[in-house]
This record gives sequence, structure tokens and C-alpha cells, in this order.
Amino acid sequence: MRAECPILRGMLKPSPGARAGLLAFIGGSLGCVAPLDLDAVERTPSSALPPARGVELAVVMGAEAPPSQSWFGPLDRPDEGLDARLALASVAQSSIDVQSYLWHADSSGSLLMDRLLDAADRGVRVRLMIDGFQLEDNLDVDVGIDSHPNIEVRVFNPTVHESGIWRGMEVLGTLERFDHRMHNKMFVVDGVAGVFGGRNIGDEYFGLGHEADFRDYDLLASGVVIDDLEAAFDDFWNCPYAIPVRALRPAGDEDSRAEALERAREAVAGGHLDDPRLDARRALTRADWSAALTRARAAMVPGSAELVHDLASVEDDGATGTMTSALRDSLGPVEGDVLIVVAYLVPDDSFVENIRRHVEAGGRARILTNSYVSTNQPLAHAYYAAARDDLLDAGAELYEVRADAFSHAYHRSPGSRGQKLGLHAKSAVFGESRVVVGSMNLDPRSMVLNTEMGALIESRELATRVRAHLERDFAERNAWRVDRDEHGRIYWQSGEVKTYDEPQMSAREHVREWFVRLMPVKGEV
Repeated sequence: MRAECPILRGMLKPSPGARAGLLAFIGGSLGCVAPLDLDAVERTPSSALPPARGVELAVVMGAEAPPSQSWFGPLDRPDEGLDARLALASVAQSSIDVQSYLWHADSSGSLLMDRLLDAADRGVRVRLMIDGFQLEDNLDVDVGIDSHPNIEVRVFNPTVHESGIWRGMEVLGTLERFDHRMHNKMFVVDGVAGVFGGRNIGDEYFGLGHEADFRDYDLLASGVVIDDLEAAFDDFWNCPYAIPVRALRPAGDEDSRAEALERAREAVAGGHLDDPRLDARRALTRADWSAALTRARAAMVPGSAELVHDLASVEDDGATGTMTSALRDSLGPVEGDVLIVVAYLVPDDSFVENIRRHVEAGGRARILTNSYVSTNQPLAHAYYAAARDDLLDAGAELYEVRADAFSHAYHRSPGSRGQKLGLHAKSAVFGESRVVVGSMNLDPRSMVLNTEMGALIESRELATRVRAHLERDFAERNAWRVDRDEHGRIYWQSGEVKTYDEPQMSAREHVREWFVRLMPVKGEV
């Protein structure tokens, strides 16, 4: 899922008379909608707690002494991404800081929320921040969770109205502000270890999808990069766009808050207790999770990391595009093979030119993105399709994920109902030692509108491991190679199968994609 204005989704071009009527209706309705006054919201500033040196997690992660570098462990499989978060939450003793674009109230999302509640019951301070674009009519539960004395929930850039026509009117009245979404993802515990990367919180990101499973990528981290993650979290937590959920829907007096919390506990438990796919995880004890983290720490490798993130105050000049600049800078001077895996690819001219220069200098640039059938964003794919020729002209070796990829078995957990594989990762390896893992896609929304976060890491050991993981995605059983024949016609090939039509698309989907390409909303995807 990603930020996409609901007014733009499925937009049709109205007739002049219909347009005039729509504008008149909007103009008359906006006066009835009071947008959120960010400056009027009361909030108490807070900061990350100091790293907890004497706690179990610090011992497990080797953080007893002041760290001098960072350590990283790739979370390649979806179950690894879920287990790392569950393990960290289960052993937390001091603090948990979580930032996520989406948090689904499904089985895995509910189980992980249950572990946050357990941690808060043990006295752990929990700060949870989610984006306000898609609260999924779950605000009552969020308010109840926020009623816990050790938990605070904040929502980034929300609307006053949760859904319906009034929310649509509010969005239209504040479109420039509403269009900026917080796409960052991190999960930091006790100030000594955490997870960051591309995964939101939800079944499809952890190999338990209902329609599709996502190939995604995270890193388990410890060391000095955790200080940078906490500083980035504090920037967003204390910014004017971070609205305490109680400001959107007050829980009331002490008795009301207690009742709201109890209802939230019941809802959270009900979201995962009936799912047998999670029985094994629910049975694990704190000691089990601690042992799992000990094994994970033994496999982590050292690296020097620069954490890069956009500014929380998105209206400031230069607030966004920080990750974009970092990626361009990484591509420019590197020698050798460049490997880029990105879910949504709508490149700008400078990215294409950097690819061209890299290839002309003797380098190799392989890029993997979604095919039409594997993507969950047909609009983004339509604009990517229009850029294929530019990428091929620049010398890029272009690949698209097969929805029926052989590797789907690797990227799903037992009990998944997902019928296809989709790509959601945003990771790259530049040369022999540079790795980039984060939340940013290569499209206008990520490069200009969203806030994004990621790390540029120098580590030959990590680059070797990440490259091995990503190489699998380019294999012919997992991806279509996109190329041109001697007449300049684009074709797709996977093994012995070669087609000049976008693979596995129906005639109806072809018509839909052609129509979508005509929509003048490229800057929104």
C-alpha cells in the first residue's frame, strides 16, 4: 500500500457541465469543513530514553560498552521480519519507539500490537507513530491503546474526518498539506537495537497475505546507527504534524480511558487468537525470543552507516528529496555492478542520466521492479511503462517480477493465502561495499511528496550478503528480462518464454493500463 490521494484514484475526466457542478458543490461544501489546526493541538514534547546499558537486550546485542560502529543483519524472508519485531518487543525493558506508514489490524498486526501492550504492562515506555492517510476505521482501538499509561500514539498529518464525503471535502481544501505522507519505517527497542527498511506492519509484508505476499527487505541493526534512528524518530515525534490520537478523539475521564483500553485489548486479542498460523509464535517465551536474538546477533556484520531522512516539517524548502539526493550521489562515483530492487519505478531525468554515465564508464546497472500483474499500483506501473525506453537507452538491464515467481515459496509463510508475489522492497547494492536499505521508491511521490528514510552503509560483508539475496530475484524463474529486438520493439523473456505483450495481462487489463497512462497525475504516483 502507499499514499495516493483518494480523490485521484479512479479519476474520470468530467464534462464541462459536470465539472462546473462539481466545483460549485465543492465550493459550497468547503465552508462546512474545518480542517485540522496543527498549531492549536496540545502535545507534550518527549525524547528517546538513553540507551539501556544494563538490560537483557544490551547484553544480547553486545552493547554493554559504548559502541564504536554499527552492526547489521539482513531480514530477507518475511517471517524473519515479523520474528525480529516480536523478539525485540518481547525482551524490551526500557523503551519501544515505532514509526510506520501502515499498521494493519490483521493477524500479524494484532499480534505485534499485543506484544506492545505486554511490554507497556511491564513498565516499558511505548511511543507509536503511524501515518494518517489510512487509519482503516481503527481509531477507536488506537485511542484505547493510547489510554494505557505507558503508551502514546501519534498520527502524522491526519484529517479531522475519518472517512466519507466530509473527509473528501477536507482533503480537497488542504490538498497540498494532505499530499505529504510519512513513509518512514523503524522499530527501535531499549535504545540499543532495532529494525528499519521497507516493511509496513501487516500480513502481506510478513508472508501471510490474503491476496498476495510481498517480497520486502529489512535490516536488524545495533550500534551507533540506533542513536541516529532515535534522533530521526524524535524529529518526527515532536513536529507539528505529529498529532496525539487523543486530539482526534478524546477518551474522556479516567474511567472512560480504562474502558477504552479494555475494549482495545479485546479487539487486539481477537485479531490474532483465532489464527492458527500464529500458534507457534504465541507459544514462544521471552527466553525463546532472547535466544533467537542471540543467534541473530552472532550472524550480524559490521558496517559504517549514514542514516538519511527527509525533514518532518514538509513545508520547508528542501524538506523532501534527501533520500533522492543520497541515491544519486551513491550511483555517481561507484565502480562495478549496481543492483537496484524497487517496487515503484518512475525515474526522473537525472536518475536516467546517472545510469547512462555509469554504464558508459564501464559499469553495469541491473534494475528490478514490478510487472503489471505483480504490482498493487497500476497507476505507478503505467508511468514506469512509459519510461522503459529511456532506461533501456541508458543501458540499464531491466527486469520485472513474475507474479508466479518460483521464489514465492521462499517469500511466504505456512498458511499464506496469497495467490501471487508482489515486490515491495527498496534496496540496492552499489559496487563491492555500498548498501542502501530504506523506505524510498524511485517515483515522484517518494522523491518529492513523501518523507522517506534509509541508510547508506559501507560494508563489504553486508554488501556480499545483500547482493546474494537480491540476485535471487533476478533469476529467470522469478523475473522477466525486458529488452528490445533488432527493430526496437520491447519484449519480455523468462527462460524459453518470449512475448511482445506485457506478460500475463488480460485484454481488459491492457485497456485499463492504456487509459491510466492518459491521466495527468504523474506527480502523484
